[in-house]
Amino acid sequence: VIPVSEIEILNKDLRYLPDGTPYAIVSLDSEGRGQFLIEYKVTPENATDTGISFAYDTQSTIASIDDHGLVTFTGQGFIDVTLIPNDGSDVSAKIKIIARK
Repeated sequence: VIPVSEIEILNKDLRYLPDGTPYAIVSLDSEGRGQFLIEYKVTPENATDTGISFAYDTQSTIASIDDHGLVTFTGQGFIDVTLIPNDGSDVSAKIKIIARK
């Protein structure tokens, strides 16, 4: 069994909070909707299970995430997402995504 040792967020044009957490800004369209795809890399590439789960506040009324990391916004606000390896490895990656008009 080869465990996941690192998850790296790959999106370009990220900014960083003082604590080092990356964040992205999504511009909403005229209907108040927007999308953002979380791009990431799992290391090592030959890990036994390279699957990732996206943890976030599922009670959010402004955003949802599919199994591929596509965040869909239906209003202004933000969502904090933690990428967690499905193999149970003790690593993760975090990103904040902010949606505004």
